[in-house]
Amino acid sequence: MNDYSVTQADEEFYMIPNEGKITIIRGDETEERQSNRTETVIEKEVEDVTIPEVLEDETPLPPKAPLLPELHISKYSDPTSNSIVKSGEIIKYTVKVINIGEAASQDVIIRDEIPSGTTYVKDSLSCDIKSVDISFDEETNVILAISKELKEDNEINLSFEVTVNETKEEVEIVNVATVADSTMPGIFSNKIKHFVKNEEEVTKEEKPQEAKVKPVSQTKEVAPVKTSDKNALFAFLVVNVATLCTVIIMLKRKNAKRQ
Repeated sequence: MNDYSVTQADEEFYMIPNEGKITIIRGDETEERQSNRTETVIEKEVEDVTIPEVLEDETPLPPKAPLLPELHISKYSDPTSNSIVKSGEIIKYTVKVINIGEAASQDVIIRDEIPSGTTYVKDSLSCDIKSVDISFDEETNVILAISKELKEDNEINLSFEVTVNETKEEVEIVNVATVADSTMPGIFSNKIKHFVKNEEEVTKEEKPQEAKVKPVSQTKEVAPVKTSDKNALFAFLVVNVATLCTVIIMLKRKNAKRQ
């Protein structure tokens, strides 16, 4: 037995002979059942359906954008930015350049100028990539680092030191670096700031002298008698004794006369 499938869009339906499995389609409804008798097939012409060919889009695709490098520059310092520094103190600057683009960067130039109010520390300039050409110009106070190529996701770290100049005034030290290559003009890094504030000598105020308090004795001290005072006392006693003796003698004589 074979399975047959007939498609009919209206209410009519086809029945397939030889007790085969028939499929009846009325509109959107489909029914399948077994045929137990031999039926005559109603012939109906089916128009050939022509399927349109799908034409390929012949519009040319736009060209892909070329891959370009993209440099990013940032700056750090020790002591950190916005710190207070003193005359003679050393500040270390670090410049970091990284290629975050999708292609290698050509002819990379990093430029940094020694900030006003500081002096470059000799031989302090260094770079973590040996192929990078670094230099310091004493006349212009400018530091340069040149790299022929910086591939994507690669970076350059440049560092140098300066000494804070002697000053009695409050000074603000500002430092900014730039980077450029063959495809882009120079871009600036973040600003690094330091503030010079020298500590003034603080004179110690003299503490008020504490008044010395003499210990109080529980017994009353008698001031010692000077030699001159002794002689006067002796004379006073002699006079008084003599006067007393005279008075006694006179009293005795009066009593004797009365008797």
